[in-house]
Amino acid sequence: ILFPNAYSKLRACKNPPCYTLKDNLHEQNISHKMALTDRLHMWDGFLLGKKYLIHDRDSLFNKWFDSVFESIGITIKKLPPFTPQMNARMANFIRAIKTECLDKMIFTSEAQLRLAVKEYLEYWNHYRPHAGLEGKLVMPYPQDMTFPIKEVSFLGGLLHGYRR
Repeated sequence: ILFPNAYSKLRACKNPPCYTLKDNLHEQNISHKMALTDRLHMWDGFLLGKKYLIHDRDSLFNKWFDSVFESIGITIKKLPPFTPQMNARMANFIRAIKTECLDKMIFTSEAQLRLAVKEYLEYWNHYRPHAGLEGKLVMPYPQDMTFPIKEVSFLGGLLHGYRR
């Protein structure tokens, strides 16, 4: 499950005028669902075939936002009010991607940001040990213990993983 507010907090630049999803959704000229659908092009359809979208009660997630996903058969599940601890895993991910990736790179286009996030997700899911999992990986690739250890670089050598 991916929480959409994670992506909305990622920015391609740190100097104005940065244009984020949150800025888009709060524009006063949103008049119908198609306008919002156009603004949600960032999802690239990765939620197609999923059953649920879990999000908090931020005003960013209004009825138009929910209706876009409901129109493709996704059930919206809202976190209970005043329960920030339920979003702790997402907060941890946002902190990690910012400190390990985004704060160390300069992006000049949305395509570069997308590529960096895609590579970081590969690292996060398949190579990065997680303290909450007792140092284990989320979804490790199968390893053949007869092969030598090989280093795998991500983001141009910024991050490293190891496998056999």
